[in-house]
Amino acid sequence: MKRILKLLSLLLVISLFFTTSGFAKSENAKKSLVALGDSIPFGYGLTDSIDEPSRDAFPYLIGKAADLRVRNLAVPGWKTSDLLNALNHDQKFIQAVSKADYITLNIGSNDLLKPIKDAYVASGGNLDSATIMDLINNQIRPSIPILQQNILFIVGKINALNPNAKIVLYNFYNPFLFLGPSHPINALGDPLIQSINHALEGLKSSHLSIANAYVIGSNPLNLLPGDIHPSLAGHELLAIIGLNALEIE
Repeated sequence: MKRILKLLSLLLVISLFFTTSGFAKSENAKKSLVALGDSIPFGYGLTDSIDEPSRDAFPYLIGKAADLRVRNLAVPGWKTSDLLNALNHDQKFIQAVSKADYITLNIGSNDLLKPIKDAYVASGGNLDSATIMDLINNQIRPSIPILQQNILFIVGKINALNPNAKIVLYNFYNPFLFLGPSHPINALGDPLIQSINHALEGLKSSHLSIANAYVIGSNPLNLLPGDIHPSLAGHELLAIIGLNALEIE
């Protein structure tokens, strides 16, 4: 009887050892997701911190849902030129992208929407059609070819660094849809956003999917009050959209 008890105890110890080792191996073997972009993937506004990305930002929500290790390299205020420069020269970005299994890319809102956002805030929400048209013709339209070219270069650089990574490129949402379709910002600016999103569809490939972030703007609850950044509900929706685009098995 004592011999049987000793044998059972030994089997229990061995079982616990291999179970623990299995968990450790599983943790180390997790696939990785690297998030690139601006204040949107950073989770700006979800917490008071501006030093570390919010753990409620959509890249972390994706990681939690899909059991991925997440490295969030998004930087508030960045434009496409900033990210392209980092991918060409910053070893932190180069190494992270080179080793990633999945990459989310959400960049360009500062290239495209910042002039209107700044003018809208400065005017107290009373932008007139003439001012909006001037912004579109003199600042936004000239930036569109550069924006599209930089996104193309960014995707090309990611592919060069890591041809096997699955990329999810988020398109653009309009944070002013709550003003209604007849508001000058939407009447004049929304067609531009939709045309850019349509052009981004041309980048789709076996390694790149488009996440349709445009739907975020359709509900004001998806945005922080008085802000253009996604709320927690918005980040949850961005995570769902991203997970569908990633098609993780």
